[in-house]
Amino acid sequence: MLPYGARPIVEARLQGKRPAEMLIVSLVGQLDEVNPVVVADPAKTYDWRFVIGLEVCVFARPGVRFHPVICELYRHAASWIGLWDVDAQQGTDCIVHLRPEAMNKTRFVGADFDAIYWPWLEMENKEFRRAA
Repeated sequence: MLPYGARPIVEARLQGKRPAEMLIVSLVGQLDEVNPVVVADPAKTYDWRFVIGLEVCVFARPGVRFHPVICELYRHAASWIGLWDVDAQQGTDCIVHLRPEAMNKTRFVGADFDAIYWPWLEMENKEFRRAA
């Protein structure tokens, strides 16, 4: 299953194309953004293979279960993953890594990963707000 809005991206990827800008994965519903946006329900499982090699920023707010989505995006080889708190207007880099207890596996699932969240500087938050 694909998240809402992903079908045109998948079709373009099948033709060897990719979005020119960073992809936004919204866990807060529809957004009015210049960048391509897909809307996902954090309680559902999606096919994220279309994010291979793309920069992705997840838009969420407090109380939204974003961590499993971040790990799945990493598992599907997004080139960079950020997280944007739409309420606080603050972002963070998501540094995803394999959990030590999963290192002896040959095939990984999202739960085999964990993430460290590295908050952006205020200057980076301002720059992102201007660009988005």
